[in-house]
Amino acid sequence: MLSRSAPAPHRAGMVSGGYLVGYVAQGIGVPAPGAVVTAHGLMAGPVTGAAVLGGFFVLVAVVGLVVLTPLHRADREAARPAPAPVREPARTDSA
Repeated sequence: MLSRSAPAPHRAGMVSGGYLVGYVAQGIGVPAPGAVVTAHGLMAGPVTGAAVLGGFFVLVAVVGLVVLTPLHRADREAARPAPAPVREPARTDSA
């Protein structure tokens, strides 16, 4: 969806940017539970990891809906055909 709204020369960059954001999120998100386990013990890691990942997914869903809903709405309105012009009935003056 985002690559369709980008100008043609920049579409590959949009996809690459999406991959970059995903890799950065993994790079930050994966070591965090390890740090929690090291600091607070083994049982705190899965609980904290589940809470953080759940919050992250909710955040991604909300941001995705906020960003993509206007783009989808604009695509639908652009694809909607224009209404046919209304023709006025011919007037006959009998005076």
